[in-house]
Amino acid sequence: MVFLISLVLALILSLLLGKKLRSHPELFYWAAVILDLVVAVCAFAGVRFPGWFGSWVWPIFARGALAGAIFVLVMLTGAFPKSSRGLKLLLPVRGQLSILACILSIGHNLAYSKTYLIRMFTHTGSMPLPTLISVICAVGMDLLMIPLFITSFPTVRKRMGAKRWKRLQRLAYPFYALLCAHILLLTIPNALRGRPGYTVTVFVYTAVFAAYLLCRLIKTAEGKAGAVKLRRRQLGGLLCGLLAAAVLTAGIRLPNIRSSGGQTLSAAASAPSPAVSAEAVSVQEAALSETPSGAEVREIPAAEESPSSAAPIPTISPEPEPEDSPQPLPTESIAASAAPSETSAPTYADETAPVTA
Repeated sequence: MVFLISLVLALILSLLLGKKLRSHPELFYWAAVILDLVVAVCAFAGVRFPGWFGSWVWPIFARGALAGAIFVLVMLTGAFPKSSRGLKLLLPVRGQLSILACILSIGHNLAYSKTYLIRMFTHTGSMPLPTLISVICAVGMDLLMIPLFITSFPTVRKRMGAKRWKRLQRLAYPFYALLCAHILLLTIPNALRGRPGYTVTVFVYTAVFAAYLLCRLIKTAEGKAGAVKLRRRQLGGLLCGLLAAAVLTAGIRLPNIRSSGGQTLSAAASAPSPAVSAEAVSVQEAALSETPSGAEVREIPAAEESPSSAAPIPTISPEPEPEDSPQPLPTESIAASAAPSETSAPTYADETAPVTA
């Protein structure tokens, strides 16, 4: 949902503020730099935010959602047909959008470098394998982003020449591939654990990148075809991308549905039947009064004395664990943790967001 909100903001920036972005891009660039500084300071200081702010505003900037949404618009622009309305609206500001997305991703990198990047070099063995691969993808994205960022400025592009510039801009394709892998490596494991919201996230990202790949390939193969024919084939590619996302999402949801169904059946089997007689209940209470060896028995006095209760029912409390009991490994703690709180700066257990845009 945060990505969809960020995508709407990116569209508003491109369509409603496109002319100002093109005429005065430096204002937007400096605003992005200020946002990066705020995000970095809050992340390193461990600032905590109210629930609504931490859930819907903080992830847009700190987790790279807005930067990723702008990169998606830049990416999709290359797949539009030449005569399409989308290409006419986004192509004039494509360069400015790419620069803005690169600047916003710097704040995201700073916010999560303290948690992920440093730990990758200091405690590599404590990181889950998908997270480690995702961080490696993020490092590769940063290396590719640097030349793409520098050559996106008009003055640099003019000095390079059209041919050299186009050849260098082909690095954007491996950048998009690493971006897709980076996001899915962080979201699919959380979706498999059944954490709420991640199944929808996997579906949206998979649909976007799969549809882009198919539409871009169709445009390259049928570049000389008519506009109507190309649009029809790209519509088929879009539908295939949605189908691929639906298949992946269904494969993720199926184990969760089975496990939740098994828990429901076990809970129903353990629930007492309403037809159980009073004598059976008495037998169960008598069985509870038998104390296993090593357990501690505490008597809870009844709230009110009644003729039928001659003595209070004893309760059995398990033995306390010794103080020197082994502690769980970091990876076990991360895998067993609940959904991360979005009201504070990123922590290592927060595997929800891309390390880079």
